[in-house]
Amino acid sequence: MNALETGLYTAFEVSTFWYFGHLTSRTEPPSTAEQLLLGLLCGLTFLARNDAVFVIAALFVVRFLHVQIVGRASLPVALREALTTGVACLAVALPWLAYNKICFGSFMPISGKSQSVSAALGSNLEFIPARLF
Repeated sequence: MNALETGLYTAFEVSTFWYFGHLTSRTEPPSTAEQLLLGLLCGLTFLARNDAVFVIAALFVVRFLHVQIVGRASLPVALREALTTGVACLAVALPWLAYNKICFGSFMPISGKSQSVSAALGSNLEFIPARLF
């Protein structure tokens, strides 16, 4: 059922991982702008597929532990970095979350057809040509 979002999700996820790797491989700490950009990429990845929240949480844990183990920053600096990135991510995702809460009563509503009993795997594939066009 998720054939239409997989490409977008993969593109954002790869972009986020690439940028995360770029920031982690450097010796100097990321600037605030770089932290915000990582948060933006995480937010866009979440918007592409809300299951990305688990990947994003893992990235935050890995980044936090990396900074602590390598010893590049103190605990307050690492927390500030995580907070800056997290707030940027949440700022991107918040309109979608608010819309769902207001219109459907929960942050993660069950989407109609994809959760219906009569839905079959790949039943929306017929819509790909029209969507791509």
